[in-house]
Amino acid sequence: NLTEDELPKQVLIPTTSLSLETGYVIDRAKLAKTILQSLDSWYLYLKEGKYEFIRKRWSDLCLAFSKNITINDRNNKYTGKFVDITQEGNLILRLQDNTLKTFKSEYISTMP
Repeated sequence: NLTEDELPKQVLIPTTSLSLETGYVIDRAKLAKTILQSLDSWYLYLKEGKYEFIRKRWSDLCLAFSKNITINDRNNKYTGKFVDITQEGNLILRLQDNTLKTFKSEYISTMP
C-alpha cells in the first residue's frame, strides 16, 4: 500500500506496490490469509507427491520459461533457452551450441 513517493529510490531493480499496481488499497490481513491458504494447498500437493503437477503449474506461470536468458554462474556467463527444471528445482538451459546445462539455483543470478 505504499505510494510512489514512499518507495525506495536507489535500488537495483524497479520497485512497486500492490496499491500502485491495482489502483486501490489492499487489506493486508485478507491478503495474508489468502497467501497462507494457497501455501497450504500447495503443501498438500507436495505431501501427496504431486511433483509433476507442481512443476507443470510452475512452468506455466514462470515468465522466463521458454525464453532466452543469460545466467551468471559464479564467474561464468551462459546464454540460452530456459527449457526445464529438474525434480530438485535446478534450472536447465539449452545453450547456443544446443547442449543442455543444469544450474543449481543457489549459484545463479539473472542480474547483470
